[in-house]
Amino acid sequence: SRAKLIYTKDELLVGLSEGMVDAPHSIFPGMTAKDYYEGKVTAAAPGTVPQPRASQHKDTDREEA
Repeated sequence: SRAKLIYTKDELLVGLSEGMVDAPHSIFPGMTAKDYYEGKVTAAAPGTVPQPRASQHKDTDREEA
């Protein structure tokens, strides 16, 4: 079965470092999306807090597929 060859983004991406906030999050006040992509935004917006994931999957669900 090819099920073991299919990975989720959680399995492919590196975890967040200390101080990082999981997406989605607010754009820094006074900045634009362009500023973000140009690397001008270097910190999370004030008051940004970690948000719970919209969904959770179990590792066993993937193995059964």
